[in-house]
Amino acid sequence: MALAVTLMFLLTGLHLTAGAFGPPTWEPNWNLTESTTIQPSGDSFFAPAHTWGLISLDWSVARSIWFENGRNKTNCEAVSTEGCRRLKEAGKTSRCFIYHNMELALEWEETQRAVMYNPQTADYFL
Repeated sequence: MALAVTLMFLLTGLHLTAGAFGPPTWEPNWNLTESTTIQPSGDSFFAPAHTWGLISLDWSVARSIWFENGRNKTNCEAVSTEGCRRLKEAGKTSRCFIYHNMELALEWEETQRAVMYNPQTADYFL
């Protein structure tokens, strides 16, 4: 599995750096609106009723939006990025990240699909 993750990072142009997966760099505190986390799911953009310290968006958030153009024209990464932007702009979180499961080679992720359908790298995938 580590080889598949590393291969996907290399093929998509992402680079691993030493310490990239270390602990958070922000100061911990006991304010629940700054120290709680959620990973929601849903067909539309996530719009929480209260603030969260950290919101993690994965492929399942806003799937009806990023899938509306059909299987070969999905834009999950762009919609997820827009979701984080909206959450921060609305003051619903100060930290938002997008979780992508890299070892599965998901074609609905734009960067992964580009590698899968590139003739030079297509043979890496079944």
